Amino acid sequence: MKTMLRAGVVALAVAPALAVAQDSLSFSAAVDLNYKQLDQSTVFVNTSTGVGTTNEFSPKLWTLNLSPSLSWKGVFLTAAFERSLGDASVSEPTSGGWNDRRYSREENSVTLGYAWRGFAAFVGYLDNTTTTNVTQISNAGVASLSTTEVTEQGPYLGVGYSYRFSSGGSIAASIAVTRADGSSQTRNSNASLNNQGDGDVEGTSYGLSWSAPLTGSLFYRLGLKATRYDFKFTDNLGFPRQTKQNYDAFYLGVANYF
Repeated sequence: MKTMLRAGVVALAVAPALAVAQDSLSFSAAVDLNYKQLDQSTVFVNTSTGVGTTNEFSPKLWTLNLSPSLSWKGVFLTAAFERSLGDASVSEPTSGGWNDRRYSREENSVTLGYAWRGFAAFVGYLDNTTTTNVTQISNAGVASLSTTEVTEQGPYLGVGYSYRFSSGGSIAASIAVTRADGSSQTRNSNASLNNQGDGDVEGTSYGLSWSAPLTGSLFYRLGLKATRYDFKFTDNLGFPRQTKQNYDAFYLGVANYF
């Protein structure tokens, strides 16, 4: 698909940085543990019959996020690297046997923004990959394997606000939108490639966080973030597909400012 100009997203990882933009150069590093739930729904329509099929998947998983950040005179630059800890799995019977799905996710982003009197505007770029490994076992005991990778790549933009209390604690909120390039590829156990397709990913991300000092330059932080993605494409068989990926996450972590 022709590459489009995209306006974009962001993760709540930048929100704590909104409250600590410095007049002098400073560096911080944060590590967060995330508990994340995905509600994924994929609809594809057979263009010959007009019949639509819905596939739903709702795993829960733990992820670890590392986010270093630089700040100077209100300008901040933040990177975020998130990896799932092991695979989330959903196993369930089907009309023809048994289905086991294992899910993992990798998220990467870089954000550049400017904060002034608690308000902030930011832009950035994300590169995310969702991997789902499916094992299907028929009633006759025949097993088939497939791996699907869905990627999201594109720039994003958003706004945020933070307020620092006299006690040293800070509350921050952010909202961002994205329209990125998406790609889906499914490879079967026989190494054949099918259901591949490129399309557009549109979404919105919301976040709310609280951070406060623990000791010295060490802060704890906790927050909630919600992401709503909608990925539309046409697969290699000509079937329109639409995948909704809704993430709700709670995170708890620590950040140190140098």
